[in-house]
Formats: sequence, structure tokens, C-alpha cells
Amino acid sequence: MGKKYELIKSKLLTLSGKPLFDYMVVKALEFLLQHTGKKYKLIESELLTPSGKPLFQIKALIRFDKVRENDLGGFIESEKNLSHDGECWVYEDGQVYENGRVSENGQIFENGRVSGDGLVFGNGVVAENGRVYGKGRVSGNGYIRGNGQVFEYGQVFGNGRVSGDGRVYGKGRVAGYGQVSGYGQVSGYGQVFGDGTVVGDNWKSEVFYVKGSKHSVCLSSYTTLTIGGITRTFKEWTKTFKQVGKEDKYTTEQIKEYGKLIKFAIAHAPSVIERNKTKV
Repeated sequence: MGKKYELIKSKLLTLSGKPLFDYMVVKALEFLLQHTGKKYKLIESELLTPSGKPLFQIKALIRFDKVRENDLGGFIESEKNLSHDGECWVYEDGQVYENGRVSENGQIFENGRVSGDGLVFGNGVVAENGRVYGKGRVSGNGYIRGNGQVFEYGQVFGNGRVSGDGRVYGKGRVAGYGQVSGYGQVSGYGQVFGDGTVVGDNWKSEVFYVKGSKHSVCLSSYTTLTIGGITRTFKEWTKTFKQVGKEDKYTTEQIKEYGKLIKFAIAHAPSVIERNKTKV
């Protein structure tokens, strides 16, 4: 938050001879009277919500985080959309309306939108053309960018990422360092955790992944597995998992473990793929 007082020099010294400063009480009182705990005010704009209600641009009253006093921000429908606490902010052309809310240290950049009952909190970020609506939630260090969308009861938290045309909906969840990109989709009760990744066209989940002692083994498309952020075909993983394990300093036991997990994932892939194909 911004400073509530300023220091001015006085003639007093500490016992060790260091200067003491007086608090500018008048300045502090002026601050409290002027801002009454608010960090921004609303300015009329010509923009409207999709339902025709007016949007207001926000203007900073104090300095906090990267925002300076008098900086203009994005657009909200009312003060219920953006908390006065924390360092949350709506930048540039970002918009928050209906019952959407940004709080704590949530950030909305570029053309990001939060609407419906969508929430962005913690250190969550919605950027570029990202959308959060319905009862979608973005929290922790969750990051939505590109044309990524989180809606219905979808959740992105931890260090989860959604980008490209990725979608998280239903009761889908993306957490840990999980990523959804391309045209990847997580729906139903699908979950992506650890280092799991969902990529490619028309890939919807029920996401299949197996959590190992070091990384998750994730079926990330019809023909690929992703382990520790590395995506390769079934055949490539079968041939190279020992070499990759050594390069990543896996123990001998961990390499054996991942060999078994890869075989297990490949063996179960056909049934998972068939279920996903029926949803396309």
C-alpha cells in the first residue's frame, strides 16, 4: 500500500547522535481523510458490459506494487469487482464485471476478462485474451494467457498454466506445474498435477496421469507422454527413458520405476483415448 506519512527533519538527535525525524501528522490525517482506506477511484467511461451496464475506469489514489498514484488502470463495473486491499490491480484494457472479483495480489493484464462469478486471487494472473467466468477460479500462482479460458467450476492454482486455446471447465483442475496449451481441454473431473501437460488438438479429459516419485507421467495427447516437462511419443520414451533418467540424475531405482510407469501408461492409453474421442 502507499505511505501514510512522510518524514521531516527535526533538531533532535538520538543518544548516539543520529538525527530523529518528526512524523508529519497533518499529512497522515489528510491521507486518511482523502482516501478512507481506498486505493483507487472510479472514472466514467464509454465502455459497457455485454449486458449493457456501464464500465468505469480505475485511477490509483496511492502508490503500491508497480502502480503509481494517478495511474489509470483497466475497467470494472463496480468496486465489488476489485478489492481495495492487497496489491491486486486491473491493467490496460482488462475488464472485471458482473460478480467477477479480483483480490489479494491478483492481476489482470491486456485484454483479460473476469466475469460471472469468476475469482482471481492469491497471485493469480489473467493476461492477453484470457477469460475467467462462470465459477472459474484462478489462485496461487495460476496463470491464464493467450486465449485460455477457465469456466464452470474449473480451477487453476499452484503454478498451473493455461495458454493457447486451452480450456479448463466442468470440475477440471490444473495445479502444481501442470500446463494446458494448444487446443488442450480439461473437463469433467479431469486433473493435471505435478508436471503433467495436456497439449494438441481435440484432447479433452478425463486426463490420465500417474504420479511417480520424482515427476508425473501424463498422457498429453493421443500419441505422446509428458514427463518432467518433456513431451515425446510412446516409442521415443520407451527407447530413451534410461538416458533421460541419467541426464536428470535419477537413481537406478527411479529409472526402473519410470520404465514401469511408462509401460503402464502406454498399456492404458487406448481406453483413455477412446473415452476422450467420444467427447470431441
